[in-house]
Amino acid sequence: MLAGRVEVVGRGKRGCRDADAGAPEVLAAVRRLAPEQRAVVVLFSFEDRPMAEIADILGCSESTGWDR
Repeated sequence: MLAGRVEVVGRGKRGCRDADAGAPEVLAAVRRLAPEQRAVVVLFSFEDRPMAEIADILGCSESTGWDR
């Protein structure tokens, strides 16, 4: 399952830039999430993927993706 392999490694399309206030704290908080939650946050917030695509990648329904 992809969820365990999603890592927060840097900047995405919307991603945090070094100059952004709070960026280190946000990245630290994302790293502390459970793997499934982290996968959804990274794919949705940093890579701008739609939830339907995220659900397909993670092998779950869209509603489960939103719950994570």
